[in-house]
Amino acid sequence: EAQAKAEAEAEAQRLAAARAQAEAEAQAQAEALAEAEAKAEALAQALAEARAAKAKAEAEAKAKAEAQAQAEREMTPDELIAANAGDMFFFVPSNVAAGESTTMYFNRAASPALASRPTILLQYGFNDWQWENSTATLMPTNTHKDGGNDWWSTSFDVPKEAYEMNFVLHDSDGLYENNGMANFWAAVNGGTYTYEAFAAFIKAEKERAEQERAASEAREKAAKSAAEAEETRAREEKEEKRRLAEALAGDRRVAEEAINSARMQAEQSSRELPTSVKGRFYAEPSSPAAGKSAKLFYNAKGTPLEGSEEVYVVVGSNSWQGEPSQTLHMQRVSEVAEPSASEVAEPSASEVADASASEA
Repeated sequence: EAQAKAEAEAEAQRLAAARAQAEAEAQAQAEALAEAEAKAEALAQALAEARAAKAKAEAEAKAKAEAQAQAEREMTPDELIAANAGDMFFFVPSNVAAGESTTMYFNRAASPALASRPTILLQYGFNDWQWENSTATLMPTNTHKDGGNDWWSTSFDVPKEAYEMNFVLHDSDGLYENNGMANFWAAVNGGTYTYEAFAAFIKAEKERAEQERAASEAREKAAKSAAEAEETRAREEKEEKRRLAEALAGDRRVAEEAINSARMQAEQSSRELPTSVKGRFYAEPSSPAAGKSAKLFYNAKGTPLEGSEEVYVVVGSNSWQGEPSQTLHMQRVSEVAEPSASEVAEPSASEVADASASEA
């Protein structure tokens, strides 16, 4: 029991020490967290102050630039030229602003290449010649002109996307003032793009244009394939109709030939038939005359019609091609084995009678 009690007391002391250590660590972590939060708050405060200072500086710079631009616009050309004495060119306002109209002054007398040229053109673009490239014509100003001053000017709009302006001057006849072939450039303030942002924008535009080109080519290819398929289908359909027409024509010729052959055989057989068959049928008169009546006698005994209550005869002419055939009811002439009789009107002149018997 003493040993168990001692072990319990030792375990209790161990747990108390562990609890005290955990509480100390928790306290240290809480202090570290509080310190970190204080530092973060101080950093956020410093960042806010920096942003406010930057915004204030930008606002002051913008106000100063606007005031300067307004003052420059109110200056006369002579005053502007005097303020920029010694320069080959300058802009009004001097700080070129995105989304605004700008005037450029160029001293022709300061250009060895263009000093005597009658035409001066400003060829310009923006953002390393990647945006809204254009050309403007400079005109002489009404300012003092001497051996060192011959000022020309032109105005143009600066796009809101610009971060820099690129330009050269020339006479449209091959002579250039182009900064020793390095071109001139001027910074543009207040644009919607920085260099990096504009590069990303141009990349996206190129990718979009490429996608549109690929889609357009795919549509054209699909349309061409559809047209070719339709042309093939129409050609095959036409060919199938032609083959079918030829087959039908061939079948028609074969049928017509068979019909004509059968008709000729029937006509020949009809011509070879006797006007009477002994014991089967005969006519009165024995040689019927065209346009006259005749009587036909038929003996059904020993035929498929033997025993029939009624017998009919179908009469035609000229191998069944003459006047419409007639179906006539034959009358029994006696109870003895004598032929049945039917009186028919003979066909018109030059026709020969054809007849067949049938069971009612």
